[in-house]
Amino acid sequence: MQQIADWLAKLGMSEYTQFFAENDIDLSAPERASTLAPEELRRRQLTALTNLAMASAHSAAGASN
Repeated sequence: MQQIADWLAKLGMSEYTQFFAENDIDLSAPERASTLAPEELRRRQLTALTNLAMASAHSAAGASN
């Protein structure tokens, strides 16, 4: 997870570190994805995208307060 945190920091996106951790996204994610059934992969992608959209909306709402 530290490698992901370092990578996100270099990109100026450290605020997404927790999101990556909560959604079990690490450097092995593409390798693991190849072993999933297509339906499970789609479900996980949709879940991660939904969580990211919610986190972005929450962040934007907090910035406007």
